[in-house]
Amino acid sequence: TEAIAQWLARLERRGKSINTRKAYGCDVIQCARHLATRDVHVVGVVSAHDLESWVDDMAIRLKPRSQARRVTAVRRFFDYCIQQRWCTANPAADVRITFRMQRVMAPETADLMRVIDAIPESPADWMDVRDRALLRVSFDAALRAGGVASLDIPTSGTDRAVNLNAGWVRVAQKGGGTTDPIAINEATVTAIRAWLEVRGQVARAGEVALFVSRRGGRMDRRTMHQVCRRRGSAVGLTGLHIHLFRHRRIGDIVERLGVKVACAHAQHAHESTTVNVYGAHAASVTRGLIRQHADLDRLAGAAA
Repeated sequence: TEAIAQWLARLERRGKSINTRKAYGCDVIQCARHLATRDVHVVGVVSAHDLESWVDDMAIRLKPRSQARRVTAVRRFFDYCIQQRWCTANPAADVRITFRMQRVMAPETADLMRVIDAIPESPADWMDVRDRALLRVSFDAALRAGGVASLDIPTSGTDRAVNLNAGWVRVAQKGGGTTDPIAINEATVTAIRAWLEVRGQVARAGEVALFVSRRGGRMDRRTMHQVCRRRGSAVGLTGLHIHLFRHRRIGDIVERLGVKVACAHAQHAHESTTVNVYGAHAASVTRGLIRQHADLDRLAGAAA
């Protein structure tokens, strides 16, 4: 218990977000509870056999992806324990859960733009102006809901503020820290400017969040997903959520500009993540390049 507390304290000092710390903490605590049933309470005596028993127990209740996430958290915890010299080897080093990433099928770009364009542009209703700006920036910059929620107004002075003059946003990064600047276009900038003109009607004094709820404070993810569902239903797209805007945007960039550019726009740490999630789009790009530059008969004719 003390080891877990110290590890989570280090994660906080290293800038990991509260959601990341909660998730990691819950995963490792669940493992510790299972180990306690085997009368294992000290990190230095945990064996690979003990962890395999924990994985077998998880397999009854959880899908492989959830199992893999928990094993990753436990592996990182034991890496910390080795650094502290509480144990000499990582018992989770060879524990692996294999699973296939689920490919997400998002609506087409035209359908998602129809959702945004259906929102009235009149400044008479601040909620319409806010929702139009919110969906545009989430779509254009391919942001997660948490990233949209983290955005601050241009004058806030924080490192998550919108830069309307330069045409980019920087948001809180998954796991902690902030992203590199992410490009947005002029239409998105115009939508944000329109929202800033009416934002004072609802935002509380001193609130720096770009997007606020009807109570005047920072919008949370749940409220943003409600906005998506409501605006999607208005044009016949049921079950719409904000992450589908991100998936469609990154998928389009993969198809037109390749994985490397899409990886940068998505703020993925590794290109392999982009390929795993958007593999169908990446495969389409590969096929197009082969047809264009390595057609069998053209190559044969050139050789002749």
